[in-house]
Amino acid sequence: MILVREDISNAKALLQNKPYENDYGRIYPFTNENLRDYLGNFDLSGKDILTVTASGDHPLNIAIQNPKSITCFDKNRLAMYWTELKRAGILTMNREEFINTFVHELSDRCNFSIYNKKKSLLFSMKNYNKIREALDEKNKVFWDTMIKEITVYYFTGPPHMNGTNDRKQEIPQHVQGVNKYLDKKHYDKLKTTLHDLKFSYINSHIYGLGGDERYDAVFTSNISDSLIEAEYDYFVRNEIRRMIKPGGLAQTHIHSDFAHKSIPPLEGIKEKQITINNKIGVCSLRRAEQSTFVSIHKD
Repeated sequence: MILVREDISNAKALLQNKPYENDYGRIYPFTNENLRDYLGNFDLSGKDILTVTASGDHPLNIAIQNPKSITCFDKNRLAMYWTELKRAGILTMNREEFINTFVHELSDRCNFSIYNKKKSLLFSMKNYNKIREALDEKNKVFWDTMIKEITVYYFTGPPHMNGTNDRKQEIPQHVQGVNKYLDKKHYDKLKTTLHDLKFSYINSHIYGLGGDERYDAVFTSNISDSLIEAEYDYFVRNEIRRMIKPGGLAQTHIHSDFAHKSIPPLEGIKEKQITINNKIGVCSLRRAEQSTFVSIHKD
């Protein structure tokens, strides 16, 4: 449990604006991507999946397709704890309770903290104690300490929690709009699946993922946004391709600066560009109305 104590120490330092290690940072409570649309392009049943951890919505949306395994990677160690808290919430709550706790209550408490400039707990202790039943020992140690410490400043990124009061109704609409696992017909199925499907975690940037593991599908979210065009080519050739099984696929996001350009052809893989609508109801996920993703298929 020494590493858990280190995680707690760095999480507290982050919240107190004190120095903390590079493997930690603020997290997104929910995705800012239209996972409903682009994950729907792939059949992941019975597959070995590697995905970014991020807000936890990537693995949770993937899990409703009943994959063989899900391995999550993220350089931010705090992403795992948040994902496991959401996973435990699904296991212990019905759909209405989960949405009320993780969307409505969380949003209200964060907005209270912002506008009244007062500290507000993210969850009521009654709800946390219910969720706690499904946490493993490592996550119990972390959350038993941090549940009373974490404030809105643990999170980052609009449109999730920040904004004016007239946007309060947009937040639930956004969260449910982009997350298929929150649909009535998928939530109970996911709850059943999570009883048997455990997530594995790797604390690493994608460039640091080593070993001999190969996956049927790799989802990198928008990690490639930080790359210039030449780096993107290297990223696909040397980092992504080596992790995909023959016949497998990967997803990357094309940065808007070169989305209009053709990606250099890469030997041994086939690419298909997928354009995703970013407008969900009245809430736009990104500045652009659309995002372009590349589905990479390895021969």
